[in-house]
Amino acid sequence: MRRAEVLNEMRNGEELSAIVKELAEVDGAYIIASTEDCSPPTYKKRIKAMREAITSDPHTTSLAINYYDRSCLHRWLRQYPSVQLWLRDVLGRPLSGWRPFGRWSSTPIDIGDSLILEEGITVNIPSSGHKELSLEEAILAVRRLILSSKKDN
Repeated sequence: MRRAEVLNEMRNGEELSAIVKELAEVDGAYIIASTEDCSPPTYKKRIKAMREAITSDPHTTSLAINYYDRSCLHRWLRQYPSVQLWLRDVLGRPLSGWRPFGRWSSTPIDIGDSLILEEGITVNIPSSGHKELSLEEAILAVRRLILSSKKDN
């Protein structure tokens, strides 16, 4: 990706693209990912072009930028085997006998599938003095128990 392509990616003519502005407003990060490999000098040129694209806007001072080439993505993926497996599935190259984490129920795709915190469900945790806790309170109590545990992982 040449300098002009980087600038074109991040700007609409003289103005930052909407997504770059949005990320800058929330102190986010803008990362360009590429299937190409690049040498360290080329990486530096691409980062320089990314900085050039945002320098004219005063709201981008806390915007993090980076450029991930094929090698960088590969190094990162090797650290997270579960993400590797998920990505293989997304790319249509799944491993035989493995399925990624997915919807936990048979809820139709077009309907939300978030955790149901229904009223009336209570949980009794011994460390809470056998007080009945709502499901939401119980999740927080279990998290505190795990964090305060002195057991080694």
